[in-house]
Amino acid sequence: MWRILLLLALVPGLAGAGPVPPADSLRVAADAREAQARFERVRVFHAPWGQWASSGPCDERIGRFCLRYSSEREDDLTPPYRPPAEVEAVKTARAVLDSVLAEAAQLHPGDAWVAGQRTWYRGEAGDWAGALTAARACRSPEPGWCSLLEGYALHGAGQVAEAERSFERGLAALPPEERAAWLDLEPLVELEVGQALRRLRGEERAFFEARIWALGNPLFLAGGNALRTEHFARHTAARTRTDARNPHGLRWGDDMTEILVRFGPEVAYERSREPTFVLGPAPVTGRYSWDAKGVFPTLEGILMATEAAPEAFPAVVYRARSRHATPLVSRIRRLEARTARFLRGDSLLVVAAWEVPAPPPWDTVPAMTVDRVALFLLEGGRAPPVRFDFAESAPEDALPGGWVRGVGTARVPAGDWWLSLEAVDSVGGRGWRHREGSRRDPLAPGSVEMSDLLLLAPPGLEGSTGTQTDGDRLEAHLARALATDTLDAGPVEVAWEVYGDPPDPDRLRFVLGVEREERGWFRRAGEALRILSPLEPVEIGWEERVLPPDDPEAATPVPVYFRRVELDLSGLGAGSWILRVRLPLPDGGEISAETRVVLR
Repeated sequence: MWRILLLLALVPGLAGAGPVPPADSLRVAADAREAQARFERVRVFHAPWGQWASSGPCDERIGRFCLRYSSEREDDLTPPYRPPAEVEAVKTARAVLDSVLAEAAQLHPGDAWVAGQRTWYRGEAGDWAGALTAARACRSPEPGWCSLLEGYALHGAGQVAEAERSFERGLAALPPEERAAWLDLEPLVELEVGQALRRLRGEERAFFEARIWALGNPLFLAGGNALRTEHFARHTAARTRTDARNPHGLRWGDDMTEILVRFGPEVAYERSREPTFVLGPAPVTGRYSWDAKGVFPTLEGILMATEAAPEAFPAVVYRARSRHATPLVSRIRRLEARTARFLRGDSLLVVAAWEVPAPPPWDTVPAMTVDRVALFLLEGGRAPPVRFDFAESAPEDALPGGWVRGVGTARVPAGDWWLSLEAVDSVGGRGWRHREGSRRDPLAPGSVEMSDLLLLAPPGLEGSTGTQTDGDRLEAHLARALATDTLDAGPVEVAWEVYGDPPDPDRLRFVLGVEREERGWFRRAGEALRILSPLEPVEIGWEERVLPPDDPEAATPVPVYFRRVELDLSGLGAGSWILRVRLPLPDGGEISAETRVVLR
């Protein structure tokens, strides 16, 4: 029966069809589909043999597919998986496919399938300039398709901001249901965030989604929002694969779309040696990019972005529900950094000290040059970000162990901010970031407040002894700001400021205390059984004569008192400690600030 129907469809007049395309045109279109299928067969035939069995436990099952993460370790010591180079037979088949697709595109510029395959395969081979040429040659009448292909190629080429604009044009032309599916964040985020999304409607959900997109952006230095463009690029890729042969030899389904959107395209394939008694293609294992990792913040980070600690915004999330990367760098790692905020009238002086770790042992790029460092601040945790470049205030400074460090400052209005401190090695393709909330209101009239605590490297033996001097100012010591709270047991300086009229017109009375942040199980059990008494913090107090502030801020209505003191931590044991500075007030209250240090 199907042969008769096919015959009717090809004979004009019998099926009411319009003009039949020339035979050569039909042949080229058929050749394009056959060349695409042939290439995928050749790819699989020459794929290396793998050790993965098609049976066994799965870390996650999506439709017909079993996902496993057992080869992933949460450290920088394991060399990343890199796909093997294509053999010559595959390269030849790919060149033939590109030639056939180019001929088909010339005869059928309006063929959406041909335009999609041509753009996809050139991008897969790393020829993003060629992919962009193919996308811009698209003349498909399908709403938005050519713009989506152009966005896909621009994202792959690293032109994130341009890709955003192209994707927006394409999305605007899609039918409402399809556009809603492309914008859906639930498949990407962790389960608790997805549950929160499902409880929201209308403007509340739109606000929550906008915050997730903004805070999840892997690297603002890439320009635009690489998370959104990567997401749309994956949906575009899935659409090109819908009516094309794939290495698994299976009909494309919703499960394959979900996997591609969550984890990106497969970068390599392996054949299974396991015998199969089921008719059909032999089992093929797909490998995904090792560089792509989880990038979304925790639910706490999303809901309380301007107050959350750095732990709510990890640079790498292992075994995440979805994985993303940025086209600017191959992988993003944690940047060692400390920030402190100091009031300047109605503004904040944000001090950010940073250190970039040396490359892991498996890194094959010998030299490391941090050529771009910037601080991005999102007011209230919402985009667009305000950028502060640290190029001048953060000169490279090679330290023992291959670290690079710097200190930068930014002046912003007081209020609720979310900050992202980022560094990039453009040559080596490396990236680092540190993110946290920053909430600080202006000084209330008649009140007294204390700044954050700033840790300073101890002065040299030939320099200052660390004693407070008249006219001392914070800005004179910023170069010594420490970027890490992990220290050797020894001397360190702690600096802070007090704002407003002092509680005592003649003296400031400070109390500095040190206490354990964590206690071992033996002590916790002993305290619970009342065998051991709770540990009390070790404190020391002193008084200082109040001196008129001698700095540029002295002319402002709010006095600023800068203080620093040198501590010797060598008497403390290894572990986590809390340093706390308190200033008792006459009414029985107090103001205080604290910071965490980890002693090796």
